[in-house]
Amino acid sequence: MTDGFVFIAIDPGRQKCGLAALDSSGKTLRRAVCSADSVLEAALDFLKEFPSADRIVVGSGTGGASVVEKLQKSGSMPGSILSVAEKNTTLEAVRLFDKDNLLPFPFGFIPRSLLFKPREIDSYAAAAIGILYLNSLSEKK
Repeated sequence: MTDGFVFIAIDPGRQKCGLAALDSSGKTLRRAVCSADSVLEAALDFLKEFPSADRIVVGSGTGGASVVEKLQKSGSMPGSILSVAEKNTTLEAVRLFDKDNLLPFPFGFIPRSLLFKPREIDSYAAAAIGILYLNSLSEKK
């Protein structure tokens, strides 16, 4: 794996998209959710905050191809825009969300998916896509 890089991951959707900036160790630096219509502007905001980001990875699920096309047509994206196959990213997003947002007793014993689906789960799904991407890099070694 290339040492010391930052990248942006996007979880595309019909109505909203999740975005996350991650470093090469898998640490999430920032997360956000935006409307599907404003994904280009949100990606540009992330790139302003993380100018060293040299690639964008987009989940291949619903709306993925359209997001990749939008980013490519803009002409203001970093060198690589990659599509990543989404596999179990929603489950991983819930796990990451639960890790960051522990519920108080006795609710901690109830799966969060039975309680509610928070809006920011899409940003955690973007982080999960980023982790999948990093795992695919280490598998290629």
